[in-house]
Amino acid sequence: MFGWLAFPAAGDSALLRNLNGSFVACCTPEQQPAAAMMAGSGVLAGIVVVGAALGVAHGGGRVASLVALIATLLSASTGATATVLLVDETPSLLAVADRSDKTICETRRDLTVCVWPEQDENLDNVIDVLGDARERLRLVGVETPGTYSESPRSDASTIQVANLGTDADLRYTFVQGLLPNIRNCRSSAEFNVYAAYDDAVAWLARTAGLTESELAVRVPPHSVKVIKEITAQDSSRQLRWYQARRAGLQRSCGQ
Repeated sequence: MFGWLAFPAAGDSALLRNLNGSFVACCTPEQQPAAAMMAGSGVLAGIVVVGAALGVAHGGGRVASLVALIATLLSASTGATATVLLVDETPSLLAVADRSDKTICETRRDLTVCVWPEQDENLDNVIDVLGDARERLRLVGVETPGTYSESPRSDASTIQVANLGTDADLRYTFVQGLLPNIRNCRSSAEFNVYAAYDDAVAWLARTAGLTESELAVRVPPHSVKVIKEITAQDSSRQLRWYQARRAGLQRSCGQ
């Protein structure tokens, strides 16, 4: 049983991953289980349960039980495989699909925020927090997008609301999205991508409303020290400092 639950999820067979129904790769907030996985694993489990029940009901000797077991497993694997391929000719390797729910959106002045249905009760607070953070950044010269969505959209910046515990978490996640993704960026002798990113995020977060204590638990100590020095300067110098680091990140990341 352990092997059936563990090994397909660690392998690269999309068919097996959709058959074992372990939900190992499922799901981020914008995903749902693939229909092929739900149907295939359901058929597999159903046939096994029915076969086991029939075997217990009819009894029989050791040979008969072995034959019944083999027949059940063959029927289950064949039926489940056919079901997966019937639902999806090219099943997903991760056995997940894009979420079918529609986000709930609200617009307030120049700000539009879209969240998943389970975050509906938090929507007003999310708009309040993002609106305040955007205004704080605007006052020092940092322009930000006007549309944010938990569901990936070409016309909106992605924002994560699920699993965020505090308003500070939301502000920090928001400012992270204002900078390039540094996953594939390259540092050089003249420009350390990771240090520049940490410092830029720290400045954005502090400017967007995080307190010193809230910032200190989210960024490295060297960034906390840098930001104390930078925020002691006038706003125009702070903005030039930030723009220089953002430009360096964009060059290093090819964006």
